Amino acid sequence: MTAWSEREMNIYFQDIMERIRMHYKKMTNTERIIADFFLSNTEKMEFSAKAVAARLHVSEPAMTRFSKKIGFSGYREFQYLYEINFQTVQCDDEELLHRIIDTYQKILLH
Repeated sequence: MTAWSEREMNIYFQDIMERIRMHYKKMTNTERIIADFFLSNTEKMEFSAKAVAARLHVSEPAMTRFSKKIGFSGYREFQYLYEINFQTVQCDDEELLHRIIDTYQKILLH
């Protein structure tokens, strides 16, 4: 597997969010509970089907149905791509540039 850039990870995350929004009107009430959770979540946590299902008081099969409804083969594929977003620090291009310059300055000072 190749390493993904932060920009590529954000694209995957935005694609997931768009998929959820695109299918939202066709979702059952339970699927909407799951969708609302993922659309509003901003923190890294345990995203296993068991953990999220328990947190939302839904069944694990509901997690799979939700994932399939938005175009994934199952919850594991959805979870993997969703979690990628939390493996990097979120920042815009200008902030990223400042971080790079700060890092280079620290290297040059040592």
